[in-house]
Amino acid sequence: APASSASSNTVAPAVQGLIWGSRHPQALIDGELYGVGQTIGAAKILAITRDGVTVSMSGTQRLWQPLKPLHLPMASQGGQP
Repeated sequence: APASSASSNTVAPAVQGLIWGSRHPQALIDGELYGVGQTIGAAKILAITRDGVTVSMSGTQRLWQPLKPLHLPMASQGGQP
């Protein structure tokens, strides 16, 4: 089993999207919506802003930044109402 130092090498989850201008900001992380105060594994979400998701892990604050936007040519042509 890995030593406890593995927590310091944990890869941040994929922040896929942010909704930050409302009373209840949310982040799309690994395909799931999360809000301030929720936990993802050992990380507690402290804030969600346009810069990313601020979390507390083992007493340390970290900023998980969103993935770079993908520019998909077909994304705007879906035929969805």
